[in-house]
Amino acid sequence: MGIKAVMQTEHLCLTYGPDRKQVTKKSELRPIYRLVFLWGLALKPFDRVICVSNHVRKQFETIFDNYKHYETIYMGVSEARDYSDNEKKVLREELHIPDDTQVITTTAFAVWLKGGDVFVRALQHLKDKNYVALIIGFDESIPFTQELHALAKELGVEEKIRWIGITNEVYKYLSITDIYVQPSRTEALALAVCEAMSYGLPCVGSNAGGLPEVCNVLFEVANSKALAEKLDTLMADPALRAKLGAESRKAFEEKFDLRQGVAAYHKLYEETLAAKTKHKRMG
Repeated sequence: MGIKAVMQTEHLCLTYGPDRKQVTKKSELRPIYRLVFLWGLALKPFDRVICVSNHVRKQFETIFDNYKHYETIYMGVSEARDYSDNEKKVLREELHIPDDTQVITTTAFAVWLKGGDVFVRALQHLKDKNYVALIIGFDESIPFTQELHALAKELGVEEKIRWIGITNEVYKYLSITDIYVQPSRTEALALAVCEAMSYGLPCVGSNAGGLPEVCNVLFEVANSKALAEKLDTLMADPALRAKLGAESRKAFEEKFDLRQGVAAYHKLYEETLAAKTKHKRMG
């Protein structure tokens, strides 16, 4: 059929138990994963298994050690889009955000694993009350979103939150953001963080999965008080936010720009095809 090589990209962060802890050994592998991967035998047809983070690669190398051809390629995201000062001003006015108010943003799906409840609970512990929180991507028709609304009201932080919902214009909100948060309970990497990095934002994330590879501030998974402490530190220190934001932007340019990911895939394809051709000629 003209197929020269077959490759598989793994976005999956392997977890186990009700709290979705990270798998570190074979005995922790959930039955469904044992069936899907057949203890690694299902990987055998692939010339390469490409992992979206070093965390995912380490998991697969540890658990499915009968397969040897793993690669890590950060897929990355597109360059940040320009948004003028006037457009930012108009957006802040539409969202009723005063000029001197800091904006804390998270982007996720309305599911427990993404930690939206962790984010909302952290808001009640903030010492500095001069903030507005943007929650992007939560479908209002989903029960989990409705539960978060109820939780925010119960904790007395509902008026501090702007529920953006599902949008293709996340860049608008990132352009007025001061601190980005990814409170996930599990995450293979999080392209949403990569997008925040492209805007030069300090990125706070839980110490789960691949998040330590993209976030420059970490907190214990599902620990809302620890998250609040990290946010208070950043909110009180503009110089620190600027420093971490510059680090985020530099890391984006070096590793998480979509062009870097495309180039890495292109190189891998060429090397694999060259090796196949050489092997065929020798055979």
